[in-house]
Amino acid sequence: MLERFSVTIPTVSLTDAIATTEEIKFGNYTGGFVLLKNAASPAGAAAVTSLTWWIAEKAGGTFHPAYDEDGTAIVQTVAHTRACAIPAAIFGAVAAKIVVNAAGTVAITLKA
Repeated sequence: MLERFSVTIPTVSLTDAIATTEEIKFGNYTGGFVLLKNAASPAGAAAVTSLTWWIAEKAGGTFHPAYDEDGTAIVQTVAHTRACAIPAAIFGAVAAKIVVNAAGTVAITLKA
């Protein structure tokens, strides 16, 4: 079986502000998932109900709100204990940040 290059980032701290939410280096990957585990582990994931995506042209760069090809902001409604696919419109980004409605910690899987 051929397995493509993949990585799991087990702990990503997300907040309700672009300045403090953790950066995800996405440049070498073409997809993945955000895993919202149970309320106890990781902390706060049960309170997260929306993911708003921001992107930058380089790691550590200036982040901009992400929009899809129809000009719609990329915002996902989510629930804990689910794995949510990273939107296809994000695939061209070098770095991404996710702003959430309530601070929490999630896991991210990325695949090349």
